[in-house]
Amino acid sequence: MPLYPEAKMPFETAAGVENRSGGYVDTAGVLLFLWSLLPEGVDYTQPYITPMNAQSHNGLPPALLITCGYDMLRDVGHQYAQKLAASGNVITYVHYPELPHGFIQMTRHSAHCMESTREIAELLGKALAKNS
Repeated sequence: MPLYPEAKMPFETAAGVENRSGGYVDTAGVLLFLWSLLPEGVDYTQPYITPMNAQSHNGLPPALLITCGYDMLRDVGHQYAQKLAASGNVITYVHYPELPHGFIQMTRHSAHCMESTREIAELLGKALAKNS
């Protein structure tokens, strides 16, 4: 269940530009996360880190993929959902245009974030029940 997935670095996307600074997490923050996660010199474009770069997306498990409108990863998440679907994978794609990256962590402060998180939990529960 990719939540606002970092499927590819967002630097050349509209969402990457729109959310380059000032948000809960911004475009520069994605790079900082990678620098904290990866040893120096490791290629962040390898599919293990940025799965959009995989040679094939065939035969992957069912996915529930979530994106948000105020998120530097919005466009790469949408592209990844399209790529998974085009490769014949079962995918449920949900987009919350009015929510920010990390909204699932904001449920204490926002009824809309809580409502959306509950909706995702229900979708996940149904998907797990169907595939068990």
